[in-house]
Amino acid sequence: MEITKIVKNLNFDNLDDDMFAETFSEAQITKDFAYEDAIPNALDALPKDYIWYLKNYGSRAVNAMEYRVNIDEDTSYIVPFQGFVEPQEACQQYRYKTCMGSYNYRLEDDVYVLDTKFLPITLEDKGKMLVLDFKDKIGTVWQFPALLDCHTHGLAYQPSLVAGNFTEFLSLIKPSQWSSFFKDTLLQQGYQETDKISNVWKKNIRTAEEIFYAVLKNYENNTETNYIEFKNENIFLKTLLEEPEKITINEPRAVELFYLSFNWNVKNEIDFKESILKIRKLKSVLTRKREQGKLTPLEQHTNTGFSTIGTAHNFYKMILTSTMNGLQCKETFVLYKNPATQHLSFVKRIQIEKEDLKLKGIGTFEFDVLWYSKRKKKTKWSEIPATIYLNQSEENFTEDYINFIKQTINDSSFKDKLEKFIFDYYQINDYSEFLAMLEPAQDYFEDDYPKVKSPAQIWQLLGDEFDIHFIDKQTVEMRFQYLPDDAHGLTINITNGEIKNEQHL
Repeated sequence: MEITKIVKNLNFDNLDDDMFAETFSEAQITKDFAYEDAIPNALDALPKDYIWYLKNYGSRAVNAMEYRVNIDEDTSYIVPFQGFVEPQEACQQYRYKTCMGSYNYRLEDDVYVLDTKFLPITLEDKGKMLVLDFKDKIGTVWQFPALLDCHTHGLAYQPSLVAGNFTEFLSLIKPSQWSSFFKDTLLQQGYQETDKISNVWKKNIRTAEEIFYAVLKNYENNTETNYIEFKNENIFLKTLLEEPEKITINEPRAVELFYLSFNWNVKNEIDFKESILKIRKLKSVLTRKREQGKLTPLEQHTNTGFSTIGTAHNFYKMILTSTMNGLQCKETFVLYKNPATQHLSFVKRIQIEKEDLKLKGIGTFEFDVLWYSKRKKKTKWSEIPATIYLNQSEENFTEDYINFIKQTINDSSFKDKLEKFIFDYYQINDYSEFLAMLEPAQDYFEDDYPKVKSPAQIWQLLGDEFDIHFIDKQTVEMRFQYLPDDAHGLTINITNGEIKNEQHL
């Protein structure tokens, strides 16, 4: 079947909704792919049907489509599809993922590197990427899985062949309601979905849920635990108010809560023990003194705020209102009710809310994981305002800590020191790289690399506002918006008056 007939069967978005779509001339395609010599002979190197599509349909989005990938003889993958990216975006992804040209400095451990033969032709979707081979098996279409899916479902991190050519791939795309067709076919072939919403299907396996609860049961049967149980919530409250240090976490059931809430991958006892270690790092701080505590009745915990976990479990939540260090506080606790004994054990504090904290001469702060200023403050050494963040624990708000905050935001002499540091950093690390670019690249990026002639002019690099994090009584961290690296910004650490750039520590 010819590509023209196949494309007519695709369900494109309405033109009115597809406002950013455009088609591309051969001259534009040549120009975009030749950027910094990425694919200098694009019209010859890339398949003719792909070029035809770009010229006639370009970056048009399609409406709710998907396709199936056979990863191996026992595994299939159903992948959502929204459309192809424009040549310039495909070229930029190609250079980013293959670490060519001026993108070299962006290579990080969590960025995979494609072979230089693969051109990404769709936007990355939660780590998944569709690519086109234009050097070896020219025209073949491949699917890279997401690293997270590989870890979760035991898949090899390597591309799987989707179609022998671009036109053949287009014939595989079906409206999303076809997913029931895919799934019915897979069920008939002996597949099972690895969990309820994964879209990863395998043959002859237990579901992820079956595997998890088998591992949980085995762990509880063979591991000595030290958490304490309470006959009812009132005894839990009495212990929390009088002897909070005695409350310990029911770690196995905390892993279950995270499994239900965030689909933690647990396939064996090693995974389970690693999850226990994660739980310990997330341990709630319960030892602060609480007064005038009052509990709401227990109710089943069914929604995390991020996901619905249903009712097929034994987790219950309750809200405690109390006074903590003179501030009104509301905490939400999750407890596990043993179905055999009806006794309760502590699992997690999932939320804590505190009334505003007022520090004279500094500002009023709200609490949301950290304390942050309700109004942005203009320091005496900055030309842009800042949101101030304080240490999480009020116990650390000592006189030395408060004095350090006041001294930092009022130190007008710090301005020259900071400006010179950022000026030198910019000239050495970023502007020098800009000057080394070829002329077409300089023209493209010149707005991100202004010519700064003196330290006092660095504020044009730093956006409209920034954040100040006071770590302790001698350390402050500043996080700026930063034109040359808008994705990561610029983070500066000042400890005992010494300035360092966090990205290069």
